[in-house]
Amino acid sequence: MVANIMSGLNVLMYLMAALEWHQMTSTNSIFQKTRSFVTPPNS
Repeated sequence: MVANIMSGLNVLMYLMAALEWHQMTSTNSIFQKTRSFVTPPNS
């Protein structure tokens, strides 16, 4: 159970890292729009 949670967190971190990379390489991407929509403005 704990191993499944840890592997899930690793996948989530990988996806976030890929999102960061894609946002840096493509300024007008759907990932950037989705992230700006999901992220609260006060964070």
